[in-house]
Amino acid sequence: MSLHTPVFQILALDECTVVLTEMDVLLFNNSDASIRCLEGLPEIAADITVDGAELVIHLLDENRLILNLQTLQLKEASPSK
Repeated sequence: MSLHTPVFQILALDECTVVLTEMDVLLFNNSDASIRCLEGLPEIAADITVDGAELVIHLLDENRLILNLQTLQLKEASPSK
């Protein structure tokens, strides 16, 4: 698979592998290496962490996105105070 932006981080989870590029997050099924999810990001990514069933995507502008690993819904995180 050809990527158009640099790979920043690869994170292996039990059921899938997450690949974070500069402007995208990709989830691959571990069972057959098929693409489970591909989401474009609104800003350059900084890193990713896992919090339970959620993937937390930290952006360079200090915002965060949450990707639910079961429903694959992406939403903006509430601003931290």
